Amino acid sequence: MASQDLNIKNIEYEIYIDKETFYPSKLNMNMDMDITVEGETISLKQIISGEYLDYNQIGEITVPQEIVDTAFEMEM
Repeated sequence: MASQDLNIKNIEYEIYIDKETFYPSKLNMNMDMDITVEGETISLKQIISGEYLDYNQIGEITVPQEIVDTAFEMEM
């Protein structure tokens, strides 16, 4: 999709920041846009809300030995 096929008519962000850690804690977003594909245009309105939790709380990530044993390097 080319950039001219996406028309963002309106976007609003509301971001909440924790006063002690300065980490974002919540996000609200409203977006109104048109997308054109193969001459057909659709209008979308999205309402998104999210919450950020457990910063730096991820546990150990373990790769199964079978994956390690069969992994190979890919040329780019």
